[in-house]
Amino acid sequence: MIYRFAGFELHQEQRELRLAGRQVALQPRVFDLLLYLIARRDRVVTRDELLAGVWDGVVVTDGSLKRAVSLLRAALREGGAEEAVRTLARQGYRFCADDVQEVAFVPSASTAASDALTRARRAHAEERWTEAAEAFAAADAGDALDALDLERWAEVEQFAGRPLNAVAPLERAVVAHAAAGDRRGTARAALGLSTIHYERSQVSVGRGWLQHARRALGEGESREHGLLAGNEARFALGDGAFATTIERAEHAIAIGRALDDLDVELLGMNYVAMALIASGEIARGIAIHEETGARALGGTAHHWVVGIIYCGIVWSCRNCSDWQRAAEWSESFQRWYEQNAVELFAGNCRLHHAEVLQHRGDLDGAEREAVAACEMLAKYAPYAVGDGSRILGDLRLARGDLDGAERAFQRAHELGWDPQPGLAMVMLARGQVAGALRALERALESSSWSQRQRRALLLAATVTVALAANAPERARQALAELEEISGATATSAVEALLREARSEIHAHDGQRDAAIANRREAVERWHRAGCPFQVARNRVELAKLFALDADAHAAALEINAARPQLERMGATGLLAELDGLRA
Repeated sequence: MIYRFAGFELHQEQRELRLAGRQVALQPRVFDLLLYLIARRDRVVTRDELLAGVWDGVVVTDGSLKRAVSLLRAALREGGAEEAVRTLARQGYRFCADDVQEVAFVPSASTAASDALTRARRAHAEERWTEAAEAFAAADAGDALDALDLERWAEVEQFAGRPLNAVAPLERAVVAHAAAGDRRGTARAALGLSTIHYERSQVSVGRGWLQHARRALGEGESREHGLLAGNEARFALGDGAFATTIERAEHAIAIGRALDDLDVELLGMNYVAMALIASGEIARGIAIHEETGARALGGTAHHWVVGIIYCGIVWSCRNCSDWQRAAEWSESFQRWYEQNAVELFAGNCRLHHAEVLQHRGDLDGAEREAVAACEMLAKYAPYAVGDGSRILGDLRLARGDLDGAERAFQRAHELGWDPQPGLAMVMLARGQVAGALRALERALESSSWSQRQRRALLLAATVTVALAANAPERARQALAELEEISGATATSAVEALLREARSEIHAHDGQRDAAIANRREAVERWHRAGCPFQVARNRVELAKLFALDADAHAAALEINAARPQLERMGATGLLAELDGLRA
């Protein structure tokens, strides 16, 4: 059936809304909402009926329905028909456009390309990504794709885990939208290209497409203006320009709220949170991230936005050593991924899961996940392979495999990721103390958002290395800054790092009782954070302190508590230290 009203045509079979022959972009649920209302325009449709009919089998909130109605009205506004969808207080919704005409759809002499296009649009709407991509490719052979179909084709290629295949359709969409005078469509496709190139570490090319989108749009407050502001925030974050990040992200939030556009609002909130955490406003950033994550998982946000938010939240948790929160969010988003099968984010999911497994003490499982994640990321997000290499380095360092750790850290460095503090600890273990301290000082000077967020880890390592380099005043400076960070975050892991650093300085000063007390508190806080490797590592250090204090019984207790955990994890380096202590 084709429904005609107010200059629009709603094509049921092709799942298209057209205005004066041009397709109007609609999210699949919003299209379903319009079709449901227009087919029942003779009556009021209740909220419960809409939730059952449009979101059948999916648990959603009233907010999801309200956002879908808002997006529908925004689309109809292009033809001056936003009042066609009316809200009747305490009753429901009704479609009230005048002179709605129903026309039976009679296909012309069907071609293989047009049939393929129908299949492609249906598979896209039903989120069958690989099937949709194949059908769009078949339809393209008959030159049947318009600009919106090219965008859909690019989207399904990305969600099927093949973002490089999305480049050509998006480039063609830019040209097609520009030829039709559709400035918003031109910008939308250009922003898609900017994101793909940025993810592939082709930052200069990404900036070029970002500038193209900015020029195409001009001034205004459309959804595309909000997406532009969100992407500008992402580039600024990568440059370490945190004030600019917050300014552009807050602009995106304002546009999203004005338009009731959840995608734009959440995108802005994500980058505000990341910039705040990198700037040292950790508690405020965490609070914004938690709200962003909950709304992304519980609402109607686009899959691409949900994936970006997931990465932002878990990366921030990891960088702040907040392993309990990292595990909780990783599990939540893992369920989301399993429900939606968006292959574009599979590698990131596995990489985050690998680091969570590492801190839970499953070093074998963590290494398997990290290796698999790096293989997947190499295909569509090679920038993140460097992060995967850093995680592999940390895993091998935990096992005591210094050669393997060094190779992994060097690979991370080659791919543009700072491998500190892991590489510095390898250097310390090999007696390269001065070099290790210089490497940490360079990392602390970095303006990158990831290293700014990882500052607590860097400072804790600096205390250890500075004491080994006979630079106690530098160690005390690092401890003082770590105490400030601990006061701002109050996570168990950062508090544990602080206790470790205090213990090392007390031990250096000959205050053995204070050193033991702080090391025991570190064990307790690592327990609270759910990090058994760190618990066992600190028990080894406690055993050393007790041995120096000639308390063989207390040292043996710590050795006997740590050994089973380290054996289970295969941490051969620390096991060798235990054997030396036992002797």
